[in-house]
Amino acid sequence: SLMNDKKIFENSHKYIGDLIEDFKVGYPDNIEVRLLRIDFNIKSNNYDKASDDLKYIVDKKPDNINAWKQLLYIENYMNHYDSVIYYAEAAIDIFEKEATFYIMEGLAWLQKGESDKAISVLLQGDKYSTSTEEKIQIYGYLAELYRNTGEDLLSDDYFEKALKLDQYNVLIRNNYSYYLALRGKALKKAERLSKYTIEIEPSNATYLDTYAWILYKMGKY
Repeated sequence: SLMNDKKIFENSHKYIGDLIEDFKVGYPDNIEVRLLRIDFNIKSNNYDKASDDLKYIVDKKPDNINAWKQLLYIENYMNHYDSVIYYAEAAIDIFEKEATFYIMEGLAWLQKGESDKAISVLLQGDKYSTSTEEKIQIYGYLAELYRNTGEDLLSDDYFEKALKLDQYNVLIRNNYSYYLALRGKALKKAERLSKYTIEIEPSNATYLDTYAWILYKMGKY
């Protein structure tokens, strides 16, 4: 209950931390104690410690799908891409039809610059994706990856697939319009896609930069 009150948590941070460490010493194999410690360390930005406890849980309770997901999110946040790949593959062995794990592994390969491996994993994940959010993530990453491999038509195709699912997705619109402008292709379409992003987020420097670049390419100085 001390963890759930923000004011108490901030004012009694050390006291709560000491209590939790006492719990761990007294009950080292208790999963609830581990979960409490994970929550405390995430709130305290001690991600390494949270990751250690999550690794313990997935080892002892491999059927805990939420622990696997949380572990991957934390490892990715810390830029531990090799670890993300290792644990994503381990999770896929258990939860073969869970698209999240393919998405996380694919993202890690993308971050490592291994486009072909990332594409292969994400195409597998697409077979199991059931939600619109999952599909938009996969299509967005595939669009980026096919651009990296010089397959612009496939890249455009996946951007279009993502927009069919969510035509108002500002990130997809920004990236798609920027890459069109880089190639000097379909500039009117790129301008239309980009203009929406700055209407929705008029103070977003990235989106403003994209729109300005498109206008420049069109000669609208």
